[in-house]
Amino acid sequence: ARVGTSYRRRTVALDVLVAITVATLVMAPIFGGGLETVGLVAVGVVGFVLLVAVNRGYDLRELGNGPVEFQALWRAGALGMVVMISVSYATMAEVSRFLVFVGVPTLVATTALVRYAHRKVLHRARQGGHAMKRTLVVGYPYAVGHVAEDLGRATYHGFEVVGTCLPSLDDESPSPALPVIGAIADVPQVVVDYAVDIVIVTGGSLQGDALRRL
Repeated sequence: ARVGTSYRRRTVALDVLVAITVATLVMAPIFGGGLETVGLVAVGVVGFVLLVAVNRGYDLRELGNGPVEFQALWRAGALGMVVMISVSYATMAEVSRFLVFVGVPTLVATTALVRYAHRKVLHRARQGGHAMKRTLVVGYPYAVGHVAEDLGRATYHGFEVVGTCLPSLDDESPSPALPVIGAIADVPQVVVDYAVDIVIVTGGSLQGDALRRL
């Protein structure tokens, strides 16, 4: 959890830095270098970050893996363009087309490139065993073995399997490198004892009320 929170803070900081830079470069030639431009840049930066957040662009479950965080950027950009055009229409204020149709796409594209570079730094760290999420795999031995093997090959996902919980402590581990640290009934206590960040349930070993309670 600490790893994810730290990564999210850096992501927000990078987004803010990119937004300030791009907004300043785009707005200064249009509005000049006065206080009005500073205010407009501040409003634009805050608005962009809020739109990204609303679209799950800072969701801990999505940061660092998959396309969701990039999709959030494009949706935020599209919504930002719609908002600017709508405000212009409602207030009869003239909004620069360059700002809407060049500035916003440039901001989104630049932010996406910076996030991609940030993700690659994270993946390299994970290949070295750093910035990993402590993971507990729960289920029947055969299913647990397959999942743990897949996670071990794909280290860039950031799952460090610390052990497994099988239906019974008498069940044999599917791998010598995968310790059995509890039974399925022990999962809540194991999570606390081993400071587990992620629990992966495999093979239908938990269903219905039991899964909801977990």
